[in-house]
Amino acid sequence: MEGRLVDVNPAYAEILGRTVAETLELTYWDITPEQYRDLEAAQLQSLASTGQFAFEKEYIRKDGSLVPVALSGSLIQQRGQPMIWSAVADISERRRAEAELQLLSSVVENSTDFIGVANPDGTLKYINPIGREMLGLANQAAVTAITMYDLFPPADLEIFQKQTLPAGHRQGYWQGELHFQHFQTNESIPVDFNGFLVYHPETHDHLYYAAIVRDISQRKQAEQALKDSEERFRQIADNITEVFWLSTPEHEILYVSPAFNQIWGYPGTHLDRNMFLAAMHPEDRERLHSQPAQSLPEYPTALLTGDQEVEYRIIRPDGEVRWIRDRAFPIYDNQGQIQRIAGVAEDITERKRLEQEQARLLALVEASPDYIGIASPDKKTIWANRQLKQLQQLPPAADMTGTPLQSYHPQWAWNLLEQEALPHLLEAGVWLGETALLDAAGQEIPVSQLIMAHRSATGELEYLSTIMRDIRQIKQAEQLLRQVNADLELRVTERTAELVEAKEAAEAAKPGPKGIFLANMSHELRTPPERHSGL
Repeated sequence: MEGRLVDVNPAYAEILGRTVAETLELTYWDITPEQYRDLEAAQLQSLASTGQFAFEKEYIRKDGSLVPVALSGSLIQQRGQPMIWSAVADISERRRAEAELQLLSSVVENSTDFIGVANPDGTLKYINPIGREMLGLANQAAVTAITMYDLFPPADLEIFQKQTLPAGHRQGYWQGELHFQHFQTNESIPVDFNGFLVYHPETHDHLYYAAIVRDISQRKQAEQALKDSEERFRQIADNITEVFWLSTPEHEILYVSPAFNQIWGYPGTHLDRNMFLAAMHPEDRERLHSQPAQSLPEYPTALLTGDQEVEYRIIRPDGEVRWIRDRAFPIYDNQGQIQRIAGVAEDITERKRLEQEQARLLALVEASPDYIGIASPDKKTIWANRQLKQLQQLPPAADMTGTPLQSYHPQWAWNLLEQEALPHLLEAGVWLGETALLDAAGQEIPVSQLIMAHRSATGELEYLSTIMRDIRQIKQAEQLLRQVNADLELRVTERTAELVEAKEAAEAAKPGPKGIFLANMSHELRTPPERHSGL
């Protein structure tokens, strides 16, 4: 088909960015991008068989840009010649709306929070994947088969009906803590519930109930574990709510969730694109922008392009310093260009404190006189403390990762570990016994060894840990005690023999009754009788 344009109206020429005269100098193929050739061929076949066509494509404008259009038309006869008549509409606005809808859908579908929508009568219309997983719902069909009232256990349902819904209708939203109920296990799930009403933009009719909900089970467990600092922890827990933000590729902030005010201390309604930088600690600002990947003065480039996560401190308006973990990911349009950048900023001040405590604990373990190590399930070293490295005459900074456990022990001890200790450990989770280590010279060091098995939440063996105590002095003391006992037993035996011999000699020398009588008479004869007066 030649494709020569024989007649166009001004509106058609305007779509192409040309005049009518300029347009009539073109053929249909001059304004059609190469990638639509196959589509055009298919439409021509359809036109030949049905006499009609309707499809969407793009035109090449005078300035070289592409404009999306919708075409519909039919095959006609003019002066005895077959012609193609077409009606063309510019659908740029519709495409932009579709892209915005796709953006919103991507954000909702990939959110780490529960996002749900219900009709005014309470029947559920939609719950995103993470929300269905949280509740134990298999698919969207299971969602539409229940109501929003089925999400709550009885006690929280009463709160939802008597407090949440009235407040939502009164002020348009409600935020607080409730509990969801898992549909498979009936488990009660504590959540941070942010509910709001969706109205028609023109009629202001109530269209939907909507909610963004976060599972706060871990936060609640941490509160229970830290009863002695409940008030301080509650303040921290209130601040660990993540901040969701959305920006353009040019770093213009489009949206920041209300949690920004809680963590940064700035009202979100007054947010500008430099406020992130203004709140950042000067040392971290210098550190981030000194990295080769950072080039823009407003904010770290790698973060805003979605390929990095960073940790930094912020200084709140009240002077408080908090640690932030910031993650971002790009959202692409149909052409593969970054259209939006979404990010999540999380308060990790408490995690930093725990890391410091862990570092102190590690220092204690490193300073321990015991031999302490961690190993993988395949019996290779993951970590060894300084004392164990010193036994092998290795420097404190030596990396023992991957060293086979067998190399630490003499063969008899390794046989004991493989044949007795490890099988018992896998069944009972712990084993205690006496083995031996080899020092750098190959000398055996007797040790008392405790081994523990550490499993994941699913029961899989993740790693082994062991504590080995040098018992050479104990063994020496035991040997000395055995020697003393042996010497004592020998002395007792010898002394017993002596006593038996002495007894037998004494009994042999002892006189009988006649001997005793003669001895007494001899005594009397040798002793003169006593004189008494008056006789």
